[in-house]
Parts: sequence; C-alpha cells; structure tokens
Amino acid sequence: MHHETVQVILYASPWLEAFAEAAEVAAQNKALLSFKNPKAPFDAAAEVAEELLLSHRLLELKDDVACVLQGLPDEDRALIEFRYFRKKEPAHDCDTKLRRYYRRQKEILETVRVGFVAAGWTEKLFRAYFGRFSPFLKIARALVITTRGSLRKNRLHQASDCSESAGEVFRPRRTRMATAIPAAETAQIMAMRRPVSDSVAEPPMLPTGSSGR
Repeated sequence: MHHETVQVILYASPWLEAFAEAAEVAAQNKALLSFKNPKAPFDAAAEVAEELLLSHRLLELKDDVACVLQGLPDEDRALIEFRYFRKKEPAHDCDTKLRRYYRRQKEILETVRVGFVAAGWTEKLFRAYFGRFSPFLKIARALVITTRGSLRKNRLHQASDCSESAGEVFRPRRTRMATAIPAAETAQIMAMRRPVSDSVAEPPMLPTGSSGR
C-alpha cells in the first residue's frame, strides 16, 4: 500500500461512518425507486447490492483504522490525530506539533502502512473496493495539488537561501519557516471535510502512488 493511499484513508477516516450511512441511504432509495429504473430487474438489484456492499466496506475500513491507530505509540497517535483529524490544540502548540510531525512523517506513515497491511489491506484491494469512490478521489487529487505546491515552495526557498548567502536581503528566517507549509493546503483540507453527496459517482480510477508497496 502506498503512503499516498494511507494519507487518503487518514484524511477520510473521521467521515467513514457518515459515508457508510450515505451509501446505505442510497441503497434504500434505489430499492424504493426501482420500479422507475429502466434497467433490467437484475441490474437494478445489483446497484442496490453494490451500495450496501460499499457501506459494509467503509465500516470495515473504519474499524481497521481505529485498530491501527490504537496500536501506535501515544506520541505518534497524537501527531496523526492532530495532523489529519485536526484535534483542537492551544495555538502555541500547533507549530510545535506540525514541526514534529513533518520531521517524522515518513516514519509515521510507514508504521501506519504496515498496520493496514497486517489488517489485510493492500493497494490492490483498496483500489478494487474504493477505486471509483468519489470522496477518496477528491482527497487524492487534493494531495497531488498540495504536494506540487510544496515542491515549488521548497525550490523557491532553496533559491532564496542561495541568494541570501550572496548578500541579498530577504524575509527573516522565522517568517520563511512559518510560510513553509503552502497556504493551498488549508483550502484543500477544508474542501476534503465538506459533506460529500456524490458518493456513488463514477470518476476515473485513483492515481497511482509512488511510495510504499
């Protein structure tokens, strides 16, 4: 399982139960309105079954996320909850926790990834279950945009550091560090947290990640 997929799951985890409930409601609605469905009865019944199966798989994923997080050291679990669940913290603690998380991001994501694999989740299985699930696709796209923004920001900082060593005047180091996390990330994460009503949409498959197995 790729680290990008782990991040998708973590960002979505606070809403997995709501997604499951939405899929169950969709199944009920499709069953009640099946007499209006122009498809053959078997195909109409298959659509209802798919929604129920999606609901079951989302709840299964929710339970596995809880188990994986419970198995983490207390500090790692606290950083995950702060980074992905945005648990409320005093303002003076936020910067400190973000710095601690980013210093250990790869290590923590790898630990979580191993936990998911131990619970039976692989990249292939995740794509088979949720490869066309719209909320997860939106989060994956937001992560791609945020990653590209971070890379551009890092290149600009590297160029600034080189120029600074040549005697040019730039912003104070503290200011540069405070803006290292791209502003676009906040907008993207807020978009992820809006209730999603199109859980049964059929967009393209999730993009292929680059890290993890």
